Amino acid sequence: MRLAFLFSFALIIHTQSAWSNEVESVNEGIQQVQKELRDPKAVERTAQQSQGAKELVQKVRDMSGTEENETAIYDLAAEVMGNMKGKSLEEILKTIEQASKNPAGFADSFSPEQKQKLKAIAERMPSSKKAKP
Repeated sequence: MRLAFLFSFALIIHTQSAWSNEVESVNEGIQQVQKELRDPKAVERTAQQSQGAKELVQKVRDMSGTEENETAIYDLAAEVMGNMKGKSLEEILKTIEQASKNPAGFADSFSPEQKQKLKAIAERMPSSKKAKP
């Protein structure tokens, strides 16, 4: 499940690599990305931009198991992306790099509400259903 967020964030950075490093511009970029993450058509358009983006979108789709879970993953990713407001692009990239090395630590930075949403999504994931007797 945490990997799905990493894929989402990698996708975000891939699509927004032209952001300037000014906080205002980064915040505007974050708002745009949040909007795009909540729009399945925008996610598909992004997936067509490169093979890497296409693979990331497919991994999220494969991991989610259902359209409902996929939508919930992107919605939560958009919400968590909002936690990055006020940071420079360099700080965001560093956070994402650290998240790829320590997904649990990254998830620990979520608000209690975001943690609950993550748990609810994880419980609906196909892999968690297989693990139950």
